[in-house]
Amino acid sequence: MAGLPGPLARDDRRRSGYREMVRGLVGTRVERREDRHLLTRGGTYVADLDDPLLDGALHAVFLRSTVAHARIRVDVAHATSAPGVVGAFSADDLDVVPRPSPINPKFTTQWLASDVVRWVGQPVAVVVATDIASAIDALEQIDVEYETLPVVVDSEAALRDEVLLYPTAGTNLCSEATNGNVAFEAEDIFAGCDIVVEGRLVNQRLAACPLEVRGAAVAWTADGRLVYWTSSQLP
Repeated sequence: MAGLPGPLARDDRRRSGYREMVRGLVGTRVERREDRHLLTRGGTYVADLDDPLLDGALHAVFLRSTVAHARIRVDVAHATSAPGVVGAFSADDLDVVPRPSPINPKFTTQWLASDVVRWVGQPVAVVVATDIASAIDALEQIDVEYETLPVVVDSEAALRDEVLLYPTAGTNLCSEATNGNVAFEAEDIFAGCDIVVEGRLVNQRLAACPLEVRGAAVAWTADGRLVYWTSSQLP
């Protein structure tokens, strides 16, 4: 929370009243201090950038999948001749190479889907134009054929491996880790307990509501450096 001190050493907590302050915050409405600045045009968003490096910059807009799992065929020919369009590209046009996951190389990703889409919103094509309005209009000229495939909608269904998003991997399980003392089995631990309480806990999906959607601006400098502005944590 904005304005709160960071963690203190144990002795410092006793002397400073840190614990009492934290206890007083539990269940208390704390006013956010940074929102007014951002909501009243105080922040600088990617769309607001006014840097000389961006003079004459082109705009790129992505067409995204409308289904969760399908084989696709993408035709961008009509979009290339739309007003203001400099280029329209599919994965085949750019020879996009799948990138192995650093967690498990059997699972790959690429910034434009080529043959199969695996989630709603996965980019399938990109349009580059002289202005953002022309780029958005040209998206409607791209033809995408979807041959829908069975979908996986939750983690338990994924673990059954009845529908594989990456058939060559042979499983939907990308990574597995065990914490704690693996020498004890749960059945052995609870066998001697008088009372055993069981429960099923479900954690909701994260649905963020950002003030700014994902976006970026990129420019080359005269000395060959690449300058990158982004609304996200990483390029």
